[in-house]
Formats: sequence, structure tokens, C-alpha cells
Amino acid sequence: MYVVEGITKLAVLRTDPYFANSTATFGSGLNERQLWLLKQFDNVVIIPDADAAGMRSIKRLKENMNREFQVLELPKMEGLKDVGDIPTKLNTTVANLRKRGWGRALKSSSSIVFY
Repeated sequence: MYVVEGITKLAVLRTDPYFANSTATFGSGLNERQLWLLKQFDNVVIIPDADAAGMRSIKRLKENMNREFQVLELPKMEGLKDVGDIPTKLNTTVANLRKRGWGRALKSSSSIVFY
């Protein structure tokens, strides 16, 4: 399950069929129900916004998931804050960015995981 923070970001992410199994949390503050739902999935990959709220969502998952999850960070580029910025700031699609290697190395809550 891929997790982003908002519905617009989810719409952009789902332009690539690879990310069909994805959801939005409607903000970075994960509530108890959302945490319970995420625990039902074998593999959880969070794609945080590149800001303080995104980092807080990772911290909250670490404190409450009680198991490993993965973090897929956006490319380190000036002005790129979230998945929704990919088409406008990078002038490309999520699918093209993934084909160029984004997402191949995921940081897990304890190590680097390759897929």
C-alpha cells in the first residue's frame, strides 16, 4: 500500500498504474483508525511530503506501526515538495520518473530495501 498525504497527490500518483494500490491520509496526522488500517497490509510504503509535516508522519508511523514500513522519498530537487509537484515542477509524469529509477531504493524504518 502506497500512502500519500492528500487527494490531489493521490490523483497524480495514480496516473501510473504501478501505484494502483495507493491511498491518501488527507493530511500528515495519522489517526488511530488509519494506523489500524495500514497495519492490515503486508507492505506499507509512505511517500511523505518534503516538509516538517511529512517527517512527523514518518515519526508517527515509527512510533505506532510496531513493524517495518518503507519510505519512498521524492528526488532531492529545488522546489519539489510532494508527488503533486512532479508534473508541474519536473515536467514529467510519475510513470516516466519511475522508469528513470525513482522508487527503486526504498528506505525502510530500519534499512534500505531494494525491489
